[in-house]
Amino acid sequence: MKRKNTAFTLVELIVVITILAILGTIAFISLQGYNKDARDSTRLSSINNLKTSLELFSIQTGKYPLPDNSENVTYSGSVVWHQGTVGGNVITNLSKNLSKIPLDPLYGTEYVYSTLESRKEYELMSLYEGSIISHTDIINNTYAADQLSVRIDGTYNGIFVKTTNYIIPTPSIISSQEVVGGLVFDSEVIKSQVINGGINLPNMGTSKIQAFTGNLPNLVLSVYTGSINSTSTTGEKLALVEAIQSAYTGSSLASKLLYKDLLLKTSDEDKIAFVDSQILNIASIVCDASTKPIDNGHILYTINASSINQVYTKGGGECGFTCLDSYTGSNCESRPFPTTCSNTESITYSEAQGNQAFIYSNISDYVGCEIPDYPDAVSKIAGTTESSTVIVAKDSDLPGTVWGCDGVAISGAGSNGGGLQNTIDILAGCATASAARSCTEIGSDWYLPSKNELENVYLKRTDIGGLNESSYWASTESSSTQSIRVVFTNGTIGSSNKTNTLGVRCVSRF
Repeated sequence: MKRKNTAFTLVELIVVITILAILGTIAFISLQGYNKDARDSTRLSSINNLKTSLELFSIQTGKYPLPDNSENVTYSGSVVWHQGTVGGNVITNLSKNLSKIPLDPLYGTEYVYSTLESRKEYELMSLYEGSIISHTDIINNTYAADQLSVRIDGTYNGIFVKTTNYIIPTPSIISSQEVVGGLVFDSEVIKSQVINGGINLPNMGTSKIQAFTGNLPNLVLSVYTGSINSTSTTGEKLALVEAIQSAYTGSSLASKLLYKDLLLKTSDEDKIAFVDSQILNIASIVCDASTKPIDNGHILYTINASSINQVYTKGGGECGFTCLDSYTGSNCESRPFPTTCSNTESITYSEAQGNQAFIYSNISDYVGCEIPDYPDAVSKIAGTTESSTVIVAKDSDLPGTVWGCDGVAISGAGSNGGGLQNTIDILAGCATASAARSCTEIGSDWYLPSKNELENVYLKRTDIGGLNESSYWASTESSSTQSIRVVFTNGTIGSSNKTNTLGVRCVSRF
Protein backbone atom coordinates (compact mmCIF):
# COMPACT_ATOMS: atom_id res chain seq x y z
CA MET A 1 0.00 0.00 0.00
CA LYS A 2 1.35 3.37 -1.02
CA ARG A 3 1.97 6.08 1.67
CA LYS A 4 0.71 9.57 0.71
CA ASN A 5 3.25 12.35 1.42
CA THR A 6 1.82 15.77 2.54
CA ALA A 7 3.60 19.16 2.77
CA PHE A 8 2.99 22.92 2.74
CA THR A 9 2.65 24.52 -0.59
CA LEU A 10 4.85 27.47 -1.46
CA VAL A 11 1.90 29.87 -1.04
CA GLU A 12 1.15 28.48 2.41
CA LEU A 13 4.77 28.88 3.43
CA ILE A 14 4.82 32.52 2.28
CA VAL A 15 1.60 33.24 4.24
CA VAL A 16 2.99 31.62 7.41
CA ILE A 17 6.31 33.46 7.12
CA THR A 18 4.49 36.77 6.57
CA ILE A 19 2.31 36.24 9.65
CA LEU A 20 5.34 35.33 11.74
CA ALA A 21 7.15 38.46 10.48
CA ILE A 22 4.18 40.67 11.40
CA LEU A 23 3.90 39.11 14.85
CA GLY A 24 7.63 39.51 15.35
CA THR A 25 7.47 43.16 14.36
CA ILE A 26 4.55 43.81 16.71
CA ALA A 27 6.40 42.07 19.52
CA PHE A 28 9.57 44.05 18.81
CA ILE A 29 7.74 47.38 18.72
CA SER A 30 5.85 46.53 21.91
CA LEU A 31 9.05 45.49 23.62
CA GLN A 32 10.78 48.65 22.40
CA GLY A 33 7.93 50.82 23.76
CA TYR A 34 8.06 48.91 27.00
CA ASN A 35 11.79 49.53 27.23
CA LYS A 36 11.28 53.28 26.67
CA ASP A 37 8.65 53.52 29.38
CA ALA A 38 10.78 51.42 31.70
CA ARG A 39 13.74 53.76 31.18
CA ASP A 40 11.51 56.80 31.71
CA SER A 41 10.29 55.29 34.97
CA THR A 42 13.91 54.91 36.06
CA ARG A 43 14.59 58.54 35.15
CA LEU A 44 11.55 59.77 37.08
CA SER A 45 12.57 57.76 40.10
CA SER A 46 16.13 59.11 39.95
CA ILE A 47 15.00 62.73 39.62
CA ASN A 48 12.49 62.40 42.47
CA ASN A 49 15.15 60.86 44.71
CA LEU A 50 17.53 63.69 43.83
CA LYS A 51 14.90 66.34 44.58
CA THR A 52 14.17 64.81 47.97
CA SER A 53 17.86 64.54 48.84
CA LEU A 54 18.57 68.11 47.70
CA GLU A 55 15.76 69.47 49.88
CA LEU A 56 17.03 67.56 52.90
CA PHE A 57 20.52 68.95 52.28
CA SER A 58 19.09 72.47 51.98
CA ILE A 59 17.19 72.11 55.26
CA GLN A 60 20.38 71.04 57.02
CA THR A 61 22.77 73.58 55.47
CA GLY A 62 20.58 76.43 54.17
CA LYS A 63 21.77 75.95 50.58
CA TYR A 64 22.12 73.43 47.76
CA PRO A 65 25.44 71.74 46.87
CA LEU A 66 27.54 73.02 43.98
CA PRO A 67 27.32 70.98 40.75
CA ASP A 68 30.13 68.70 39.63
CA ASN A 69 32.12 69.95 36.62
CA SER A 70 30.79 73.38 37.61
CA GLU A 71 31.22 76.32 35.24
CA ASN A 72 30.26 79.92 35.98
CA VAL A 73 27.67 81.82 33.94
CA THR A 74 28.29 85.54 34.50
CA TYR A 75 26.80 88.92 33.68
CA SER A 76 28.98 92.05 33.77
CA GLY A 77 31.44 90.31 36.07
CA SER A 78 28.83 88.99 38.50
CA VAL A 79 28.26 85.22 38.77
CA VAL A 80 24.63 84.46 37.92
CA TRP A 81 24.62 80.67 38.24
CA HIS A 82 26.82 77.56 38.32
CA GLN A 83 26.07 74.91 35.68
CA GLY A 84 27.35 71.33 35.75
CA THR A 85 26.08 67.83 36.53
CA VAL A 86 25.08 65.56 39.39
CA GLY A 87 28.36 63.71 39.90
CA GLY A 88 30.53 62.33 42.67
CA ASN A 89 30.86 65.52 44.71
CA VAL A 90 27.12 66.14 44.73
CA ILE A 91 26.43 62.53 45.73
CA THR A 92 29.05 62.78 48.49
CA ASN A 93 27.11 65.74 49.91
CA LEU A 94 23.88 63.78 49.58
CA SER A 95 25.40 60.49 50.79
CA LYS A 96 22.97 60.18 53.69
CA ASN A 97 20.21 59.64 51.17
CA LEU A 98 21.91 58.51 47.94
CA SER A 99 24.63 55.89 47.55
CA LYS A 100 25.64 56.19 43.89
CA ILE A 101 25.59 58.62 40.99
CA PRO A 102 22.28 58.38 39.08
CA LEU A 103 22.91 58.05 35.34
CA ASP A 104 20.58 58.19 32.37
CA PRO A 105 19.60 54.52 31.76
CA LEU A 106 20.07 54.77 27.97
CA TYR A 107 22.91 57.24 27.43
CA GLY A 108 24.83 56.69 30.66
CA THR A 109 25.20 60.49 31.13
CA GLU A 110 24.99 62.45 34.39
CA TYR A 111 21.94 64.66 34.87
CA VAL A 112 22.49 68.38 34.16
CA TYR A 113 22.29 70.42 37.37
CA SER A 114 22.55 74.19 38.05
CA THR A 115 22.41 76.36 41.16
CA LEU A 116 22.26 80.11 41.59
CA GLU A 117 25.34 81.85 42.96
CA SER A 118 23.43 82.14 46.26
CA ARG A 119 22.76 78.38 46.06
CA LYS A 120 19.20 79.05 47.22
CA GLU A 121 17.59 77.79 44.00
CA TYR A 122 18.43 74.99 41.55
CA GLU A 123 17.33 73.21 38.38
CA LEU A 124 17.69 69.61 37.13
CA MET A 125 17.32 68.59 33.49
CA SER A 126 16.28 65.14 32.25
CA LEU A 127 15.26 63.65 28.88
CA TYR A 128 12.38 61.23 28.26
CA GLU A 129 11.60 58.84 25.40
CA GLY A 130 8.16 57.37 25.91
CA SER A 131 4.55 58.15 26.72
CA ILE A 132 4.94 58.52 30.49
CA ILE A 133 6.21 62.07 30.18
CA SER A 134 5.35 63.22 26.67
CA HIS A 135 1.63 62.79 27.31
CA THR A 136 1.51 64.74 30.58
CA ASP A 137 0.75 68.41 31.14
CA ILE A 138 4.35 68.99 32.20
CA ILE A 139 5.77 68.35 28.76
CA ASN A 140 3.83 69.53 25.70
CA ASN A 141 6.51 69.30 23.03
CA THR A 142 8.90 66.62 21.87
CA TYR A 143 12.57 66.99 21.05
CA ALA A 144 13.67 66.76 17.42
CA ALA A 145 13.59 63.55 15.41
CA ASP A 146 14.46 61.32 18.33
CA GLN A 147 11.25 62.42 20.07
CA LEU A 148 13.01 63.13 23.32
CA SER A 149 11.08 65.30 25.75
CA VAL A 150 12.92 67.89 27.84
CA ARG A 151 11.89 68.22 31.46
CA ILE A 152 13.10 70.78 34.03
CA ASP A 153 12.66 70.24 37.77
CA GLY A 154 13.78 72.35 40.70
CA THR A 155 13.11 75.39 42.84
CA TYR A 156 14.17 78.17 40.42
CA ASN A 157 11.35 80.71 40.08
CA GLY A 158 11.45 80.62 36.26
CA ILE A 159 11.45 84.41 35.82
CA PHE A 160 14.52 86.23 37.16
CA VAL A 161 17.86 85.92 38.96
CA LYS A 162 18.75 88.47 41.64
CA THR A 163 22.44 89.31 42.16
CA THR A 164 24.05 92.02 44.25
CA ASN A 165 23.98 94.60 41.46
CA TYR A 166 21.51 93.25 38.91
CA ILE A 167 18.15 91.59 38.47
CA ILE A 168 18.31 89.49 35.31
CA PRO A 169 15.26 87.98 33.58
CA THR A 170 15.79 84.40 32.36
CA PRO A 171 13.29 81.52 32.05
CA SER A 172 15.81 78.97 33.37
CA ILE A 173 19.32 78.60 34.79
CA ILE A 174 20.39 75.88 32.37
CA SER A 175 21.87 77.08 29.09
CA SER A 176 22.27 75.09 25.90
CA GLN A 177 25.36 77.18 25.05
CA GLU A 178 28.78 75.68 25.71
CA VAL A 179 29.72 76.53 29.31
CA VAL A 180 33.20 74.96 29.44
CA GLY A 181 35.61 77.73 30.37
CA GLY A 182 32.76 79.96 31.57
CA LEU A 183 29.86 81.63 29.78
CA VAL A 184 28.84 85.30 29.65
CA PHE A 185 25.07 85.76 29.83
CA ASP A 186 24.04 88.03 26.94
CA SER A 187 21.29 88.62 24.39
CA GLU A 188 22.15 85.35 22.60
CA VAL A 189 22.43 83.17 25.69
CA ILE A 190 18.93 84.13 26.89
CA LYS A 191 17.56 82.73 23.62
CA SER A 192 19.35 79.44 24.33
CA GLN A 193 17.89 78.68 27.75
CA VAL A 194 16.59 75.15 28.31
CA ILE A 195 12.92 75.08 29.30
CA ASN A 196 10.19 72.51 29.88
CA GLY A 197 9.04 71.15 26.54
CA GLY A 198 11.55 73.24 24.60
CA ILE A 199 14.07 72.11 22.01
CA ASN A 200 17.16 73.91 23.30
CA LEU A 201 19.53 71.23 24.60
CA PRO A 202 23.09 71.46 25.98
CA ASN A 203 26.05 69.28 25.04
CA MET A 204 25.41 66.03 26.93
CA GLY A 205 28.85 64.54 26.32
CA THR A 206 27.57 61.92 23.89
CA SER A 207 27.26 61.91 20.12
CA LYS A 208 23.85 60.24 20.44
CA ILE A 209 22.29 63.53 21.49
CA GLN A 210 22.66 66.65 19.37
CA ALA A 211 22.90 70.04 21.10
CA PHE A 212 20.45 72.77 20.03
CA THR A 213 20.71 76.50 20.85
CA GLY A 214 18.97 79.78 20.06
CA ASN A 215 15.42 78.45 19.80
CA LEU A 216 13.76 81.15 21.96
CA PRO A 217 14.30 83.95 19.41
CA ASN A 218 11.92 86.57 20.83
CA LEU A 219 13.30 86.70 24.36
CA VAL A 220 15.00 90.04 25.08
CA LEU A 221 17.80 90.69 27.55
CA SER A 222 16.33 93.45 29.74
CA VAL A 223 18.42 93.73 32.89
CA TYR A 224 17.57 96.00 35.83
CA THR A 225 20.73 97.61 37.15
CA GLY A 226 20.79 98.35 40.87
CA SER A 227 19.68 96.78 44.10
CA ILE A 228 16.13 96.46 45.38
CA ASN A 229 15.38 96.33 49.08
CA SER A 230 12.77 97.37 51.63
CA THR A 231 13.83 101.03 51.32
CA SER A 232 13.53 101.16 47.52
CA THR A 233 11.14 103.75 46.16
CA THR A 234 7.92 103.01 44.35
CA GLY A 235 9.49 104.30 41.14
CA GLU A 236 12.41 101.89 41.46
CA LYS A 237 10.07 98.96 42.04
CA LEU A 238 7.94 99.87 39.04
CA ALA A 239 11.01 100.24 36.82
CA LEU A 240 12.20 96.79 37.90
CA VAL A 241 8.92 95.06 37.01
CA GLU A 242 8.77 96.85 33.67
CA ALA A 243 12.31 95.66 32.86
CA ILE A 244 11.38 92.05 33.65
CA GLN A 245 8.16 92.31 31.65
CA SER A 246 10.08 93.69 28.66
CA ALA A 247 12.11 90.48 28.48
CA TYR A 248 9.03 88.29 27.97
CA THR A 249 6.64 90.59 26.10
CA GLY A 250 6.02 89.23 22.61
CA SER A 251 8.05 86.07 23.23
CA SER A 252 6.93 82.49 22.67
CA LEU A 253 6.61 82.18 26.46
CA ALA A 254 4.15 85.08 26.83
CA SER A 255 1.09 82.82 26.57
CA LYS A 256 2.31 80.35 29.20
CA LEU A 257 0.62 80.74 32.57
CA LEU A 258 3.65 81.87 34.59
CA TYR A 259 4.60 84.63 32.15
CA LYS A 260 1.03 85.53 31.20
CA ASP A 261 0.32 86.24 34.86
CA LEU A 262 3.47 88.40 35.04
CA LEU A 263 2.52 90.41 31.95
CA LEU A 264 -1.03 90.99 33.25
CA LYS A 265 0.37 92.99 36.18
CA THR A 266 -0.43 96.44 34.77
CA SER A 267 -1.45 98.43 37.83
CA ASP A 268 1.14 100.00 40.12
CA GLU A 269 -0.30 98.07 43.07
CA ASP A 270 0.10 94.71 41.31
CA LYS A 271 3.67 95.51 40.26
CA ILE A 272 4.69 96.63 43.75
CA ALA A 273 3.07 93.54 45.26
CA PHE A 274 5.08 91.37 42.83
CA VAL A 275 8.36 92.99 43.90
CA ASP A 276 7.57 92.73 47.59
CA SER A 277 6.36 89.13 47.51
CA GLN A 278 8.55 87.59 44.78
CA ILE A 279 11.78 89.57 45.05
CA LEU A 280 11.87 90.91 48.62
CA ASN A 281 9.85 88.03 50.14
CA ILE A 282 7.67 90.50 52.04
CA ALA A 283 4.12 89.53 52.92
CA SER A 284 1.57 90.48 50.26
CA ILE A 285 0.60 94.14 50.33
CA VAL A 286 -3.13 94.76 50.52
CA CYS A 287 -4.27 98.29 51.26
CA ASP A 288 -7.91 99.34 51.43
CA ALA A 289 -8.51 100.69 47.92
CA SER A 290 -11.64 102.55 49.03
CA THR A 291 -9.50 104.86 51.21
CA LYS A 292 -6.79 105.52 48.63
CA PRO A 293 -6.72 109.17 47.51
CA ILE A 294 -6.86 109.73 43.77
CA ASP A 295 -3.40 110.39 42.40
CA ASN A 296 -3.54 114.00 41.20
CA GLY A 297 0.17 114.13 40.44
CA HIS A 298 1.04 115.65 43.81
CA ILE A 299 0.98 112.50 45.97
CA LEU A 300 3.80 110.15 46.98
CA TYR A 301 2.56 106.78 48.22
CA THR A 302 4.64 104.99 50.86
CA ILE A 303 3.24 101.46 50.81
CA ASN A 304 4.94 98.94 53.09
CA ALA A 305 1.97 96.97 54.36
CA SER A 306 2.48 93.90 56.53
CA SER A 307 -1.18 92.92 56.83
CA ILE A 308 -4.29 93.20 54.72
CA ASN A 309 -6.94 95.90 54.30
CA GLN A 310 -5.03 98.72 55.94
CA VAL A 311 -6.39 102.25 55.61
CA TYR A 312 -4.44 104.87 53.66
CA THR A 313 -3.13 107.48 56.10
CA LYS A 314 -1.66 110.83 55.24
CA GLY A 315 1.87 111.33 56.52
CA GLY A 316 2.43 107.85 57.91
CA GLY A 317 1.27 104.29 58.29
CA GLU A 318 2.13 101.27 56.19
CA CYS A 319 -0.39 102.40 53.59
CA GLY A 320 0.60 106.04 53.84
CA PHE A 321 1.04 108.95 51.51
CA THR A 322 2.60 112.40 51.60
CA CYS A 323 2.04 115.54 49.54
CA LEU A 324 4.58 116.80 47.02
CA ASP A 325 5.42 120.33 45.83
CA SER A 326 4.08 122.07 48.97
CA TYR A 327 0.56 120.79 48.33
CA THR A 328 -1.79 120.53 51.30
CA GLY A 329 -5.29 119.28 52.06
CA SER A 330 -6.59 115.89 53.09
CA ASN A 331 -5.82 114.47 49.64
CA CYS A 332 -3.04 116.88 48.58
CA GLU A 333 -5.53 118.84 46.49
CA SER A 334 -4.37 122.41 47.19
CA ARG A 335 -1.25 124.50 47.62
CA PRO A 336 -0.76 127.89 49.35
CA PHE A 337 -1.69 130.58 46.86
CA PRO A 338 1.24 132.72 45.71
CA THR A 339 1.53 136.08 47.41
CA THR A 340 1.94 137.80 44.07
CA CYS A 341 1.12 136.82 40.53
CA SER A 342 1.93 138.73 37.38
CA ASN A 343 0.02 138.04 34.21
CA THR A 344 2.77 135.77 32.95
CA GLU A 345 2.93 133.59 36.08
CA SER A 346 1.06 130.30 36.14
CA ILE A 347 -0.99 129.11 39.08
CA THR A 348 -2.86 125.83 39.34
CA TYR A 349 -6.57 125.22 39.51
CA SER A 350 -6.16 123.35 42.78
CA GLU A 351 -4.32 126.32 44.29
CA ALA A 352 -7.17 128.59 43.40
CA GLN A 353 -9.85 126.09 44.42
CA GLY A 354 -8.34 125.54 47.84
CA ASN A 355 -7.95 129.24 48.63
CA GLN A 356 -11.14 130.87 47.41
CA ALA A 357 -11.54 133.33 50.30
CA PHE A 358 -8.02 134.66 49.79
CA ILE A 359 -8.61 135.09 46.09
CA TYR A 360 -11.91 136.88 46.56
CA SER A 361 -10.38 139.55 48.76
CA ASN A 362 -7.35 140.05 46.53
CA ILE A 363 -8.67 139.25 43.08
CA SER A 364 -7.16 142.34 41.47
CA ASP A 365 -3.68 140.91 42.09
CA TYR A 366 -4.41 137.76 40.10
CA VAL A 367 -6.49 138.81 37.10
CA GLY A 368 -4.95 137.33 33.96
CA CYS A 369 -2.92 134.66 35.76
CA GLU A 370 -2.97 131.45 33.78
CA ILE A 371 -4.46 128.28 35.27
CA PRO A 372 -3.03 125.62 32.92
CA ASP A 373 -4.39 122.52 34.69
CA TYR A 374 -7.96 123.75 35.05
CA PRO A 375 -10.26 120.93 33.84
CA ASP A 376 -10.88 120.70 30.11
CA ALA A 377 -9.23 123.93 28.94
CA VAL A 378 -6.36 126.36 29.32
CA SER A 379 -7.81 129.27 31.25
CA LYS A 380 -7.17 132.58 32.97
CA ILE A 381 -8.72 134.30 35.96
CA ALA A 382 -11.18 136.92 34.73
CA GLY A 383 -12.63 138.39 37.91
CA THR A 384 -15.57 138.08 40.27
CA THR A 385 -19.32 138.42 40.00
CA GLU A 386 -21.82 139.85 42.44
CA SER A 387 -21.81 136.51 44.25
CA SER A 388 -18.00 136.63 44.59
CA THR A 389 -17.39 133.64 42.34
CA VAL A 390 -14.12 133.62 40.43
CA ILE A 391 -14.75 133.35 36.70
CA VAL A 392 -12.32 131.64 34.36
CA ALA A 393 -12.54 132.53 30.70
CA LYS A 394 -11.52 129.90 28.15
CA ASP A 395 -8.31 130.89 26.39
CA SER A 396 -9.78 130.99 22.89
CA ASP A 397 -13.17 131.57 21.29
CA LEU A 398 -15.51 128.90 20.02
CA PRO A 399 -16.82 129.33 16.46
CA GLY A 400 -19.53 132.00 16.24
CA THR A 401 -23.09 130.73 16.40
CA VAL A 402 -26.71 131.77 16.86
CA TRP A 403 -28.06 131.96 20.41
CA GLY A 404 -30.89 129.63 19.36
CA CYS A 405 -34.36 129.03 20.82
CA ASP A 406 -35.92 131.78 18.70
CA GLY A 407 -39.49 132.40 19.78
CA VAL A 408 -39.07 130.45 23.02
CA ALA A 409 -39.12 132.23 26.37
CA ILE A 410 -36.80 130.33 28.72
CA SER A 411 -38.00 130.23 32.30
CA GLY A 412 -35.19 131.23 34.68
CA ALA A 413 -32.74 132.43 31.99
CA GLY A 414 -33.08 136.13 32.77
CA SER A 415 -30.43 136.32 35.51
CA ASN A 416 -27.76 138.97 35.06
CA GLY A 417 -25.33 137.26 37.43
CA GLY A 418 -25.89 133.49 37.33
CA GLY A 419 -24.59 132.24 34.01
CA LEU A 420 -24.32 128.61 35.18
CA GLN A 421 -27.98 128.46 36.23
CA ASN A 422 -28.99 130.35 33.08
CA THR A 423 -27.24 127.69 30.98
CA ILE A 424 -28.90 124.86 32.91
CA ASP A 425 -32.34 126.47 32.41
CA ILE A 426 -31.70 127.14 28.71
CA LEU A 427 -30.77 123.51 28.00
CA ALA A 428 -33.76 122.28 29.98
CA GLY A 429 -36.20 124.58 28.20
CA CYS A 430 -35.03 124.45 24.58
CA ALA A 431 -33.56 121.84 22.26
CA THR A 432 -31.99 124.37 19.85
CA ALA A 433 -29.82 126.25 22.37
CA SER A 434 -26.74 126.46 20.14
CA ALA A 435 -24.53 128.93 22.06
CA ALA A 436 -25.18 127.47 25.52
CA ARG A 437 -24.84 123.88 24.36
CA SER A 438 -21.49 124.55 22.65
CA CYS A 439 -20.05 125.55 26.06
CA THR A 440 -21.28 122.45 27.91
CA GLU A 441 -19.75 120.29 25.19
CA ILE A 442 -16.30 121.48 26.35
CA GLY A 443 -16.94 119.97 29.77
CA SER A 444 -19.62 119.68 32.42
CA ASP A 445 -18.32 122.70 34.37
CA TRP A 446 -18.28 125.12 31.44
CA TYR A 447 -21.18 127.45 30.60
CA LEU A 448 -22.29 130.55 28.67
CA PRO A 449 -21.58 133.61 30.86
CA SER A 450 -24.35 135.83 32.16
CA LYS A 451 -24.55 139.55 31.35
CA ASN A 452 -22.48 140.58 34.37
CA GLU A 453 -19.95 137.76 33.94
CA LEU A 454 -19.48 138.61 30.27
CA GLU A 455 -19.06 142.28 31.14
CA ASN A 456 -16.32 141.27 33.60
CA VAL A 457 -14.58 139.32 30.84
CA TYR A 458 -14.76 142.46 28.65
CA LEU A 459 -13.20 144.59 31.40
CA LYS A 460 -10.27 142.14 31.70
CA ARG A 461 -10.06 141.44 27.95
CA THR A 462 -6.46 142.62 27.61
CA ASP A 463 -5.21 140.26 30.33
CA ILE A 464 -7.32 137.37 29.06
CA GLY A 465 -6.49 137.80 25.37
CA GLY A 466 -7.79 135.97 22.32
CA LEU A 467 -11.11 137.84 22.21
CA ASN A 468 -11.36 138.32 18.48
CA GLU A 469 -15.08 138.73 17.82
CA SER A 470 -16.72 142.15 17.85
CA SER A 471 -19.71 140.94 19.91
CA TYR A 472 -20.33 138.01 22.26
CA TRP A 473 -23.44 136.25 23.48
CA ALA A 474 -24.46 136.25 27.16
CA SER A 475 -26.76 133.59 28.62
CA THR A 476 -29.10 136.31 29.90
CA GLU A 477 -32.32 136.32 27.86
CA SER A 478 -34.13 139.59 27.00
CA SER A 479 -37.27 138.12 25.44
CA SER A 480 -38.46 135.13 23.49
CA THR A 481 -36.67 136.49 20.41
CA GLN A 482 -33.70 138.38 21.84
CA SER A 483 -30.80 137.87 24.28
CA ILE A 484 -28.09 140.07 25.77
CA ARG A 485 -24.86 140.66 23.88
CA VAL A 486 -21.74 142.66 24.76
CA VAL A 487 -19.90 144.60 22.06
CA PHE A 488 -16.19 144.09 22.76
CA THR A 489 -15.05 146.98 20.57
CA ASN A 490 -16.58 149.54 22.96
CA GLY A 491 -18.21 147.64 25.86
CA THR A 492 -21.79 148.44 24.81
CA ILE A 493 -24.36 146.10 26.39
CA GLY A 494 -27.62 145.52 24.54
CA SER A 495 -29.95 142.96 23.01
CA SER A 496 -29.61 141.06 19.75
CA ASN A 497 -31.92 138.75 17.83
CA LYS A 498 -31.38 135.11 18.80
CA THR A 499 -30.96 134.25 15.11
CA ASN A 500 -27.84 136.43 14.73
CA THR A 501 -24.40 134.83 14.68
CA LEU A 502 -22.16 136.23 17.42
CA GLY A 503 -19.01 135.14 19.24
CA VAL A 504 -18.99 132.63 22.10
CA ARG A 505 -16.51 132.82 25.00
CA CYS A 506 -17.24 130.09 27.56
CA VAL A 507 -16.44 130.44 31.25
CA SER A 508 -16.29 128.35 34.38
CA ARG A 509 -15.89 128.98 38.08
CA PHE A 510 -14.55 127.41 41.26
